[in-house]
Amino acid sequence: MWALIINCKYGKLERRGRRVGVCGDRGICVMRRILVLAVWLLTPVLAAAQSAPTGGAIIYASSYGVLANTGADETISMQAALTACSGDVLQLPAGQINISSTLIGSAPCIVAGTGSSAGFSPANPAATNVNEITVGQGGFAFASIDGVVVRDLGITMPLGAAGNGILIQSGAINNLNRGSHIQNVSVWGGGTSVYLFHSANYTVKDSFLLNFSQDGIYADTDSNMPDIGDSEISGNTIWDFNVTTGNAGIRLDPQGGMEILGNKLLGATFGIWLTVSQGPTGTLNIAQNSLEQQNVAHVYIQQTNSAATYADITITGNEMENYGISTFQDGIAVTNPGAQYLQDLAITGNTIRDCGTLYGLINIQSVTGAAITGNILDGCGSGTPGVSLGSNAIDVTQTGNVVH
Repeated sequence: MWALIINCKYGKLERRGRRVGVCGDRGICVMRRILVLAVWLLTPVLAAAQSAPTGGAIIYASSYGVLANTGADETISMQAALTACSGDVLQLPAGQINISSTLIGSAPCIVAGTGSSAGFSPANPAATNVNEITVGQGGFAFASIDGVVVRDLGITMPLGAAGNGILIQSGAINNLNRGSHIQNVSVWGGGTSVYLFHSANYTVKDSFLLNFSQDGIYADTDSNMPDIGDSEISGNTIWDFNVTTGNAGIRLDPQGGMEILGNKLLGATFGIWLTVSQGPTGTLNIAQNSLEQQNVAHVYIQQTNSAATYADITITGNEMENYGISTFQDGIAVTNPGAQYLQDLAITGNTIRDCGTLYGLINIQSVTGAAITGNILDGCGSGTPGVSLGSNAIDVTQTGNVVH
């Protein structure tokens, strides 16, 4: 080994007989020899560390008897593996894993599948798939203050079932789950695909949430804290294939900042439904989303608590389209039961094409301070107002909108 690294004699630094430098002092040469050897020995260790997943130790579900593709009920084995995961990575084997009841986690854990969820369906499952869940049950339920990660797997539930694909909550009414992360996950069927309760600082990204009967994503803080940090929902495909039967693609009652970016939403009663019962809080950024065929409204912001305030709302660069649904009401609606509690609203650069809206392509009933600018509003010749303002819409400016 030493001969492969350095030879030092006659004042020359050599490697395999080739002169590469000068080593005028034997002590310095030895020091260099040690340093080069250390780097050489540590290189594979450093490479392994860079490629390892984040989290603690890797726990293989197969060590607890989870085999996949057996056709057998593996609920007991999966539950044992999940129970053993505390701050660790639970690696699932590739294939279909049949479970018959909800898997319960009570500690932070990274649940990792083995493949992409792109193109996921019951007939074409993801590389790692938890399926055959009985009616009324769900996939994973976590109760943890620390963040939980679920990635690279699929979950299937019966159509119309009431269960949640993934439920994450703090486990205590006065605590919050912080920092949970869901990415590249498919949930097909069931009630709510992803339910975040008493959660903050979470992300839901690059996932496929399909054919739910209640909500694609439901985030509910149910807390009196004024602001609990920013969260992000981005890059997801959220489709209710039944069209108009589900509550919402994204349903929120948040506290703290929220970004909803680059999602594709189809079907359900509302595309994005914000119910403001907590607060005061802010901010909300809804940008670069595509919304189609909602039953009532694409974006619906509803104030339900006169003591709460949601400020700094931006709705920009979204594409919205609807046709052939007689119950459709609004492209973007901001409505409150009374006075103007929502503040500082910007609706800019959206393209809204809705054939047969009831109230308006943009319907603002109650807000203080709003700018509606640079939108293209196409009512398909129905005569529906491009922008409709209620008596509690105060200090609203309109510029540069194209209405036809």
